[in-house]
Amino acid sequence: MDTLYELKKNKQGLKEYSRHFSLDKCQNIDELTVFFAVFVPEDLSGKEAINHTLSHLPYLDWLKETYPELGENRKILLSIENGAALGGELSMVADYVNRGFKMMTLTWNNGNDIASGHLKPGGLSKFGREVVVEMETKGMVIDLSHINEQGFDEVCQLTSQPFVASHSNMRSVFDHSRNLTDEQFKEIVRRGGLVGFNLHEPFVGDGRFEPKEAIFRHIYRMLELGGQDVIASGSDFDGADVSSELDCPDKLMSLKAYLSQMGLTDRIIEKIFYENASAFFESRNEVG
Repeated sequence: MDTLYELKKNKQGLKEYSRHFSLDKCQNIDELTVFFAVFVPEDLSGKEAINHTLSHLPYLDWLKETYPELGENRKILLSIENGAALGGELSMVADYVNRGFKMMTLTWNNGNDIASGHLKPGGLSKFGREVVVEMETKGMVIDLSHINEQGFDEVCQLTSQPFVASHSNMRSVFDHSRNLTDEQFKEIVRRGGLVGFNLHEPFVGDGRFEPKEAIFRHIYRMLELGGQDVIASGSDFDGADVSSELDCPDKLMSLKAYLSQMGLTDRIIEKIFYENASAFFESRNEVG
């Protein structure tokens, strides 16, 4: 979710913030682990992109000092949305890992000096291929949400490790270039990766189905393709247009009851909403 980026931009805290995520909007959740993504706008590059990314760390420190509720049962992990954050410097992969960043999307919509995004043709650049190898070497999780099909395929050729699509839906359910093809999803399943379903309405559907049913259709297709161990809640809170039925963590939890009504077992539901993501990152010593 883009909450940290939005909080810093608007100079707000975790209680007065009024959009999707705040501490007051997850009171009915006993245990919560979230990724706060630092979003890097596409007009930033070089040192400017690096400085923008690093400037969010003091703000996160302030949040942790100000809100002691961010404790044992309210864990925050850090990620980067848009590999432009590297500023074209390969050494920044290790630097970000050392500063606590666990995951990075290689691109945003149009792309950068690493790869093309889903809106443009082209695959990985020479620098992008070096970044993929370096991320694997340094233990930074590769996130392929936003990348195009050629880039996705080239990452598959460069690495044998699991990777994620942190906030992506299924193209076979709703045909949008930001959604995964069935073959892409099956590759993530084969590797033991992770796919977080996205609540952004333009990626969910065309309005023919009620919001919960529309999300269920994506989850059901993921399950049909063997995804019971890789589905997670990607939400994209504070970076998306989300239905008022699902636009905060407490409301999102109502989806659990709906999925149960639609025939999913309690075990599968718990895996989707917590266990799959927890197991994935715990196996990399990145939760706790």
